[in-house]
Amino acid sequence: MRLEPGAAAAVAPLFSPPARGVGDLSDLATTIEAEDSFDLAACRTSITARTLIVAGDRARFYGSALVAETAHLIPNSTVRLFRRRGNVTVTSGRRFAATVSGFLTVDRRPGS
Repeated sequence: MRLEPGAAAAVAPLFSPPARGVGDLSDLATTIEAEDSFDLAACRTSITARTLIVAGDRARFYGSALVAETAHLIPNSTVRLFRRRGNVTVTSGRRFAATVSGFLTVDRRPGS
């Protein structure tokens, strides 16, 4: 799918308040197109790195079924689903920061 010029600006009001004031949304539109056309199940090899999947239970664009499928396709993944959060608001607040920090600082040495 290719967005028409100005289409990203037209959908800006649909985003949460933190995302509305970002100005030119063409990079966001390009990112969304890339995400929507990517099929993890079609990849020849799976992701092997520890992976944190963070989502909100009120996400409009990537729902819980897609989160569950993604987790299934990434063997070493951890899912954190935040209540009362959407696609953009999931990254705001202390719970998100603490979750990511904890995931990144966990002791990963063998036997620990």
